Amino acid sequence: MTAPRKPLEAAPATAGAESAPEVLRRVERLLDARFADARFAATREDLTPLLEDLHAGLSALFPAPGGVRVSPEEQQALRAKFVGTVDTLEDVLEAIDRADRAGRARGLRAREGR
Repeated sequence: MTAPRKPLEAAPATAGAESAPEVLRRVERLLDARFADARFAATREDLTPLLEDLHAGLSALFPAPGGVRVSPEEQQALRAKFVGTVDTLEDVLEAIDRADRAGRARGLRAREGR
């Protein structure tokens, strides 16, 4: 017979370290600042589903006090999905940056008469 399992507890926060939800809020503020120009409103809106997925993943992995923790197997699956979403967000932001730089280069060449 196995002993009853203790409830899972959230990992203690490291002193001075930011929590994952706070880091995600900072990322969102940076994106809001980067895409504040009306020309980029659609781009920022396109990022919303990815950010919502990240929030949902964090909420499931780090439930509020008194919240239900998922099993270790579910945590592993949630972590993998979270990492995949972060990778996708990174790829999208890199593509946006490359397109922006290419557009600026084309504009510069056009102004120079090339």
